[in-house]
Amino acid sequence: VASIVEVLSRYPQLLKMNRSYACAYSLLSGDPDHVRTLELEINPGRVCMAMAHEERLAFSMAILDSWSGPLMPSLTRHLPVKRQALGAAEQISSSREVEDGRCVITLGDDCQLLRTVFVCILNITNSTGDVLGKIATL
Repeated sequence: VASIVEVLSRYPQLLKMNRSYACAYSLLSGDPDHVRTLELEINPGRVCMAMAHEERLAFSMAILDSWSGPLMPSLTRHLPVKRQALGAAEQISSSREVEDGRCVITLGDDCQLLRTVFVCILNITNSTGDVLGKIATL
């Protein structure tokens, strides 16, 4: 724990992102869906979606930017996986989607980039009981 505190104290941006993630996780851990099933392992994409847009943006862009160039030797020691290729066009497209709030970028179980999109479904029932559904787009 002491070494984590030391690293966070040297990198204020990392401290801010860590705090934002922890706050969003804390809010979700009180969600009845998680409390009822005692599920404390919440999908990182869902945690990021619970963050404020600016915090989500900082978190996703840091991950996306770290994948666009060569890995630092210290990072390859802790993350010894072959990274998927991320070309300039994919980075620009993903960056726009993140900036527009349409997705978040996290790491999947395989330590590769994982793009999680937002989907909104609206169900409306009329007076005769007919259900009308629409999937929203941005």
